[in-house]
Amino acid sequence: MLEPSKLPAELHSVFDDWMLWPCSSTSSAKPKWLGKVEGGLNNDNHLIEFDGQHWLLRLHGTHNDHTSQDLESRQTEYQVHQAMAALGIAPTISYRSVNKHYWLRPFLNGAAINAEDIDNEMLKRMLVILNRVHQQNLNDLFVSTKTLKTLDTHAALNNYVESAHQRQKIGLHQRALLAHVIEVLPRLPACEAVLCHIDPTLPNWILGENNALQLIDWEYCAIAHPLIDLAMLFHSLPTTLHDQFSEDIKIVDQPSWPIALRHSDLLTRIWLLAFQAPTFEDLFPEFGELLPS
Repeated sequence: MLEPSKLPAELHSVFDDWMLWPCSSTSSAKPKWLGKVEGGLNNDNHLIEFDGQHWLLRLHGTHNDHTSQDLESRQTEYQVHQAMAALGIAPTISYRSVNKHYWLRPFLNGAAINAEDIDNEMLKRMLVILNRVHQQNLNDLFVSTKTLKTLDTHAALNNYVESAHQRQKIGLHQRALLAHVIEVLPRLPACEAVLCHIDPTLPNWILGENNALQLIDWEYCAIAHPLIDLAMLFHSLPTTLHDQFSEDIKIVDQPSWPIALRHSDLLTRIWLLAFQAPTFEDLFPEFGELLPS
C-alpha cells in the first residue's frame, strides 16, 4: 500500500469509505492509489487498485460548487449514465457517494479515441450509438423529466460569457461582442428535441476490451436537438472524415445543419474561454479588427 503521505489530501475522506464499496466484500486489503488519470476537464479522475482490479474514481466538478442545483444535475447525470450502461453504451457505475461527490466504476482497459485511431468503420459505430441514444424514451429509462434539463443554447452561452467576464478573461467590449453574436444566433426547432449527450467529442469515446465502444461523461446530457450531438462529433473529427460523415448522415442539405454547427462551435469556444486557458484573441481571431487597440 502507498504511504498515506502519497495519497492526495482530497482523497483521504473518500478512502475512508472503502468498506462500503461493493468490491470490498471479497477483500480485506485497503485500496491503493495509483495516480491521477489525465484528460478530465470538469472532474478529477483517479486510478486505484482494489481487490485485484483497477478502478476509476471520479471526483465531481472542479467547476461546480456542489449547490443543490448541482447535486440535482449530478443525480440526473447518474440516472442517464446508468440507463445507458444498461444498454451497453456506457460503463456501469459500481458505487456512488452523494455526500462526498464521487463515484467508482471499473477502469476500462482501453483508450480514448483520437484522430489517428478513427476510420470510416469506427465513425459508423459512433453514429449508430448516437442514434440509439436519440431514440430512447425517457419514461422507459426511468429518468426524471423534471430534473433532466432542456438545453437552451443561448442561456448557456450567456452564462459562459458572464463566467469569462467574472474571471477577467474578457472586458466589457468583448462581452458586448459575444452578447451580440448570441443574440443573432438562430434557434433550432424545439419540437425535434430528444435525449442528447451534448459532448460526444472524440475524448469521450473509449474503445475497450473485445473492441467494445462506449460513450462516457454524461455530465451535460439534456433534451436537445439531435443535430447538436452530431455537430459536436463532426467538429472533433479529422477533416479527412467530413465527407464520409456527410455521406453517412445525409444531413448537409437540412436547413438546421449549419445552425447546429454554429451552436456547437460557439458552445465549445465560449466554454473554453470561460473555464480553460485560451484567450479571447486565441478563440475569436475573427474579431481582431473590432477590438480597441
